[in-house]
Amino acid sequence: MALLRDSSQREELKEQYDRLWIEFQHMEDRKVGALLNEVEYKLLSRKEKLFDMLQPFRTHTIWVIPVSVISVMVTLYTLFIWAALWVE
Repeated sequence: MALLRDSSQREELKEQYDRLWIEFQHMEDRKVGALLNEVEYKLLSRKEKLFDMLQPFRTHTIWVIPVSVISVMVTLYTLFIWAALWVE
């Protein structure tokens, strides 16, 4: 697989790029932005894509939910056992 600058299809691809750019001029900016973001994402390496997918988990607030659920479940279980022993 050759780089674009060394490719024999360079001129054809350049013409296709120019046609797309002309078509982009007649489209909504949000749609063009979404298309360009999609292409830019596809150009990322696997490592960069993985880092991008894991980005939401790098915040501290996302861990509050599972920790809260676990602590509530442990507390409810403890209260249930305590109440059962107290009633008995």
